[in-house]
Amino acid sequence: DIILLRNDLMVLVDGIKYGRMIFANINKFILCTLISNFGNCYSMAIVSLLLPFIPILPIQILLVNILSNFPLMAMATDMVDSDTVKRPQHFTIAQLVPFIITLALVSSVFDFMFFGIFFKMVRQDALRTLWFIMSIFTEIILIYSIRTKHFFVSAKAPSIWLVITSLFTSAITIALPFTWIGGHYFGLSYTMAGRTILLLVALTIGYFVVTEIVKLLFFKIKPKDQYFL
Repeated sequence: DIILLRNDLMVLVDGIKYGRMIFANINKFILCTLISNFGNCYSMAIVSLLLPFIPILPIQILLVNILSNFPLMAMATDMVDSDTVKRPQHFTIAQLVPFIITLALVSSVFDFMFFGIFFKMVRQDALRTLWFIMSIFTEIILIYSIRTKHFFVSAKAPSIWLVITSLFTSAITIALPFTWIGGHYFGLSYTMAGRTILLLVALTIGYFVVTEIVKLLFFKIKPKDQYFL
């Protein structure tokens, strides 16, 4: 039974609309988590076989997961494209797999590019710190890419909580290597040259651009109404 608290049947329409928004945001959370985790797993498994040292410490992996979870949790409040709530969306794992694998491979390719560039350029602790920073930033910008199947600029503006948590996570990520806590407890190093930072920024921007292109091509080939972004 349903009890209407207002003398207006539009509450039923609003209930359906908000239900579809919640469903879409849950699926965006699942997509982002699987894409980033699969991509990092591929990279870490292969790079660990090639490098003479561990590419990232276990405590740093845990810290990446903790910090990146702030904007991921804020996706529950995110805005949803209008065409997403016009019709019922259906969850089918078979629809997810090609999209997840494709973007996970993009993530892995940029990870390999990262190690190819920085392996002989910086020390072990600096290399780990750079990958720590890049892992968090690529996961944040992945959120802003996969939150819509359209070009990210034409999508509805993100929720204020998603923006705030993204900025908060970014600030902590940048500041932590410069603190005693980051160096003593997490093995993060701040001894990095300006050229190194510029290369890291270029790689991160490149990752976002390629992710956007691959996403748009994917939805151009596949019918958009088969997916629930």
